[in-house]
Amino acid sequence: MDEVIKGVLTTCTGGMVAAMVGVLDWKTAATNHQYLATAKELKPDVNWSSKQWVVDGMFWTAGGALAGMDMFAHWVTENYGQDIAETGYLSLDFEPRDVNEKPVSARFGPPQSFSVTPARFFQTNLRVRSPSLRTLKRLTSLHSACHQ
Repeated sequence: MDEVIKGVLTTCTGGMVAAMVGVLDWKTAATNHQYLATAKELKPDVNWSSKQWVVDGMFWTAGGALAGMDMFAHWVTENYGQDIAETGYLSLDFEPRDVNEKPVSARFGPPQSFSVTPARFFQTNLRVRSPSLRTLKRLTSLHSACHQ
């Protein structure tokens, strides 16, 4: 069975790692703001942004850990729906912000009962992997596919 990649997400200097294998060439991306000047020097083909996080197609990049949590919250909402996202927020005691750092959870209203528990969601939907050579090889092949 072929896997469908729903997105490539990076936080902090992970955007620089993805850029170094070429998958962010000609895309807008974020990285840790302390390293923004370095990123621009190393990979001038990337449109580096000082925003907290950026979405360019399937590539979601964030400037740091908290911005990454906010970005990932929006990715989950977009890909799995509001019920799943709010279940995660409640279980983590997390209130996400939008790309302009404004809280967004207030618009969700009071907590409701959800059709899936956080444990069930994570068991069935997420596979957590450490960054590895395999990940870099997949990014490289993705780069090749994007630039054919």
